[in-house]
Amino acid sequence: MQDIGQAVGLSKAGLYHHCPSKGRLLAEIVRLAGELLLRQLEYAKASADSSGQCVRMFVVTRMETIARYQDLFTVIWQERPLINRTDFADITRKAKVYRTSVRTLIENAIKEGEFRPNVNPHLLMLAIDGMTGWAYLWYRSKGAESPKEIGETFWTYLAQGILNDSFRRPERPQNGSRSKKVVRPYGRTGR
Repeated sequence: MQDIGQAVGLSKAGLYHHCPSKGRLLAEIVRLAGELLLRQLEYAKASADSSGQCVRMFVVTRMETIARYQDLFTVIWQERPLINRTDFADITRKAKVYRTSVRTLIENAIKEGEFRPNVNPHLLMLAIDGMTGWAYLWYRSKGAESPKEIGETFWTYLAQGILNDSFRRPERPQNGSRSKKVVRPYGRTGR
């Protein structure tokens, strides 16, 4: 609490005057981060003409948002175990709404024919979440790439893949169905 007070220009006592406990303060930080991500999602939805481009904008602007508010997201992930159950239940409900909305963006891109029909919306949502969500830990503002450049690069990896055309693309299960065939990099398969 002392470090937080220093960061906002208050004594520890002054901070407790405005926020009576570390748990309450953490809950407010999480609430604010959730609002930032929801605004970012709404911006991405409104800033593109097609569902596929909305997903692209979502990837790029999510990376920009996490980088811009890196300290906020760092506090959330480091202090997450301290969130009380009531606040955590509320956070979980809001996260579910957010993730459902992201999946809907992906589903719309599939329906409109921009994404392949065998794309699993839930797994793609998780992939995007993982690609961008961990940026709070590894992103450095003095690094070679801006958050927008990183987001665009992530999008390119998702949209175009990473294998050269000369490598055989492994067969993909349809619509999330499981296959007993094990797929290894560069087209090697086995059981």
